[in-house]
Amino acid sequence: MSELALRRKYPKLKSPPIEEAVISVGVEHNKDVSTESLEKIFKAFEGFYPNKKEWRQFHSAINFGEDRTNFSHNSTNEKIGFLFSDDIQNYLHCSKNKLIFNKLKPYISWENFSDEYKKYWEIFSNNIIVSKINDLSLRYINSFYLNKEDWHKNLLMGSFFRGRSDYDSSEIGVSEIFSRYVLNSLKYTAQAVVLLTIKPEEEKLKIIMDIDVKNDQDYFEYENYSNIYDTLERLRLFKNHIFFSNLPNAQDLFS
Repeated sequence: MSELALRRKYPKLKSPPIEEAVISVGVEHNKDVSTESLEKIFKAFEGFYPNKKEWRQFHSAINFGEDRTNFSHNSTNEKIGFLFSDDIQNYLHCSKNKLIFNKLKPYISWENFSDEYKKYWEIFSNNIIVSKINDLSLRYINSFYLNKEDWHKNLLMGSFFRGRSDYDSSEIGVSEIFSRYVLNSLKYTAQAVVLLTIKPEEEKLKIIMDIDVKNDQDYFEYENYSNIYDTLERLRLFKNHIFFSNLPNAQDLFS
């Protein structure tokens, strides 16, 4: 079955519960990136995102001696690029090795989201010669409420817990659930980490389903944006598979 046919299987939700969507692409270069090239990119991004601050990376390491009694501690706080944001708190992280776009709600559509990333990528790749893509991921953070009495019918992913035993008949109440799933797909050559939080709030349950899907293939040579988009489409299909398989009534819930 073609990827187009697969995409048609999933309904388009009128009110998707997406709090944040993230595209992250890491790159390699055949030659050093000049300061002038980076400055051109940063200047262009300032036209879209007026707020700018340093993007810093912190590293810390403890080194033990051979006798394990003496040790040294090293730490660095390195500026690797800039974080751009706008007044509605969309974010763009940019360094010579990575371009990340965080889109906060309202989420309009995949086409709108991916087209916006492509616009930033073209600025990035027109000023830096990219040789390889070494890291590519797609993340969706969903937040929504379910009624307490029938939540297990609407959400099939969850942690199940027994509060009684033959040794103690008293009840144990669950006040919050946090689960982490690592899922692998040979079909989509991808791995997903899903963080699921279930927390009571008055008469309803608040659900946070954080789906982070990562390309599980080796590095690939970069030719043009279609390399990236094809991989993102594959990751999106895997994300949709996880979401709709575990929320069978999604079309009614988010209409």
